[in-house]
Amino acid sequence: MRLLNLCHRATYIFVVLPNDDLLVQKRSNLKDYRPGYYDPTPGGVVGYGETYGVNAERELREEMGLSADLEGMFRFYYKDEGVDCWGAAYLTRYDGEIDDLELQEEEVSGVEAMSVDEILEREENGDKFTKDSTHAVRLYKQWKEDHKISSSSKIIRNVDTASYTLRSAPKAVFFDCDDCLYFDGWKVAQRLTDKIEEWCVEKKGLKPGEAYSLYKQWGTALLGLIKGGHLSTPSEIDSYLSDVHDVGVSNSLKPDIKLRELLLSLDPAIPKYVFTASVKSHAKACLEALGVADIFGDNIIDTKVCGLQTKHSKESFEKAMEYAGVGKEDVGGCVFFDDSVKNIRTAK
Repeated sequence: MRLLNLCHRATYIFVVLPNDDLLVQKRSNLKDYRPGYYDPTPGGVVGYGETYGVNAERELREEMGLSADLEGMFRFYYKDEGVDCWGAAYLTRYDGEIDDLELQEEEVSGVEAMSVDEILEREENGDKFTKDSTHAVRLYKQWKEDHKISSSSKIIRNVDTASYTLRSAPKAVFFDCDDCLYFDGWKVAQRLTDKIEEWCVEKKGLKPGEAYSLYKQWGTALLGLIKGGHLSTPSEIDSYLSDVHDVGVSNSLKPDIKLRELLLSLDPAIPKYVFTASVKSHAKACLEALGVADIFGDNIIDTKVCGLQTKHSKESFEKAMEYAGVGKEDVGGCVFFDDSVKNIRTAK
């Protein structure tokens, strides 16, 4: 099988220590495949008629003398010049001493504890690791993040663990502004609502509450006013947007150190945008009050950029991607944060 590089099944087991390090084997010099290499995932080739689970239990017991509960994680396909396989990844935990492990000398010459980042860094610096196993480690690192995200009921995330693959870095990250980058108990939102109501009643003679009904029907009061024939010229629209967003956000918003640290922790090579249904001036005022305006610069996508469309329509997202220079073929490379589940569903 190795000689002809035939496609096969294999198991990859992550043995996790209490500090989250992994047990990494040093392959015996007697091995025909990658002798003396580091292998961060005990496991092996699944035999004819053998299940992944039975194989994982057997390999862990034979190679390290461990009989432990295994948690199925994900399956993946991997191919290079020496390996062509479908792998099944499992996780188990070990809180004993490394010296207490019963190693199979024909398979394993030693075991070390390494963090995930150390494994990947050492491989990058030239240490010899089995490539299929370090690929599995990268998947494991991604899986941990996915697992953390999916544990929150507020996040919508679909992960195919039956055919798990590495995702490329995002092309762009989009953040909603109001009640997403900050939350002030809806104080700014209420002032915006009051301003819109006041403008619609005083300037357009609408009945009290009608502006909110337009918002509920069309996604923004602005679009409702346009659809209802209450706004038609660009100058009227600009006047409305300027008036209703003059709400003095500095009275409610203060510099947010944790928000700043979080944004700065993101990969600086990935462009970040504020994507708002309001106007650029309002978003800038919010960012300045929060102390993060320098992080975004002029990367603000407002309702004008989106042709006055709301986030209830796919057109607004297409406009946002176009502004960010992301092609439609790369839609999967966009990350979008919003406090509205409806908006997130439309983005998907």
